Amino acid sequence: MKYLVMGNSGSGKSTFARELQQVTQANLLPLDFLWHQTNYSEEAQAWFRSEQEKFIRTNEHWIIDGNYLGTSDLRFNHADTLILLKVPRLLSLFRVISRSFKRRINPASRPDMPRTFQEKFDREYLDFLIYIWQFPNKQVVELEKILQEQSNKIQVVILKSKKDKKIFLQELTEKKRRKES
Repeated sequence: MKYLVMGNSGSGKSTFARELQQVTQANLLPLDFLWHQTNYSEEAQAWFRSEQEKFIRTNEHWIIDGNYLGTSDLRFNHADTLILLKVPRLLSLFRVISRSFKRRINPASRPDMPRTFQEKFDREYLDFLIYIWQFPNKQVVELEKILQEQSNKIQVVILKSKKDKKIFLQELTEKKRRKES
């Protein structure tokens, strides 16, 4: 299986992707880890895309965690399932601010981010919080357009709560057990 895990920042993508990896044993590529170790230049954008292509090409089963709609075409062309995490935007904002403070204290608290990445509480951070607030109205709409344009038929699973995530993983675990027996 080839999974995409997408959703607003703070929706729990990285945590869910790691849990999904435990169940499926598929290789995991956290896009934030790749992108935030670059200098964000045009060369970095090309490298970011080529690293995703290499990961997709060299892994039979995979999970890719992250949005990055600018390179979503290559991921959508190969994925079987999109898992879209939809949580209330206030919850997303709370989680992002909380994890930012936690990471200040303990950089290892976010294993999906490179150690060298440093969040600053500045104008850029405020823009990021605005992006989170606007995500349901802007990025989700764009994502829906991208999905409509896809030639392959990707299964879309929408999970809105911790309970939904837990049920999805339990059902997947049960399917895996039945297959193995």
